[in-house]
Amino acid sequence: MDTLMPGYSLMLQKDADPNATGGVAICGFTTDGKVGAIATAHLINALNMRQLGTVMHADFPAVALVQDEIPKHPVRIYQTDGLGVFISQLQFKNEMDVMFGSTVLEWYTKGNFERLIIIDGVPRLSKDSNESELFGVSTSESSRKQLKSLGINTIQEGIVTG
Repeated sequence: MDTLMPGYSLMLQKDADPNATGGVAICGFTTDGKVGAIATAHLINALNMRQLGTVMHADFPAVALVQDEIPKHPVRIYQTDGLGVFISQLQFKNEMDVMFGSTVLEWYTKGNFERLIIIDGVPRLSKDSNESELFGVSTSESSRKQLKSLGINTIQEGIVTG
């Protein structure tokens, strides 16, 4: 892991144990359609997840997200038994992708997760279509088979940014 570029600072709450999570890690970001942030916010609320910490950096905009009358940092980490959720409700500049990716990998590694799922949106090629399509990419053959069994289209060729 020493070969990774340093990421942003993970600021954990006093009683947080990042090693106690394990299981599945899910990340949702504010990109095309805000799909990732919306999906992970739903998971956090539906599972009543406890906030583990935030991600900080001087280059982040000075903003607070307000939810249910409570101001929150827009980049947060949550956990529950066997599940960790990393949510960013800030849209980052492309130049920040490598540092942000390093932060996610550090969280994933230190949390002893077995699987990382990143929920993201992609722009539609045709705005005339009302059909919604779901696409997936995986590093393992078993996960690619699982995507196909769920009716999720796998990307045959292309580029994944971030």
